[in-house]
Amino acid sequence: MVDNVVRLVSVEICDIKNVVHGKITLTDRDKGNILGLYGQNGSGKTVVADSMVLLKYLLSGWRIPAAFYYYIRSESETARVKYCFKIMDDGNVFYTEYEIELLKNGEDCFCISHENLSVKQLDADKPTRLSPVFDY
Repeated sequence: MVDNVVRLVSVEICDIKNVVHGKITLTDRDKGNILGLYGQNGSGKTVVADSMVLLKYLLSGWRIPAAFYYYIRSESETARVKYCFKIMDDGNVFYTEYEIELLKNGEDCFCISHENLSVKQLDADKPTRLSPVFDY
């Protein structure tokens, strides 16, 4: 049996709710992880959870709810989230970045203005560069 594992390595958040820019890096362990977020009120815990919900919609191909318009910081026209993954598949290890940008498109309306997926192989004999799979 082949074990395929996808682990979230980090999330970088820009201009969502009260977060101008923030990055959370998750510990990489061989066995399961337990993740807890704690901090003061207004420190961005909910923004991290909301970013995970956004990722769920994006990867599922579901329509992003209109309420996400209000997640874009009021002082900004765009919001950006970059998700970084470590993918282990049949003995190969890959590092993947998936970046998405939301743009206010009128009143109470937004669109995806940029989407990028890049990957590099970590366990290759020669180090590989981060190469785009698609850039829209």
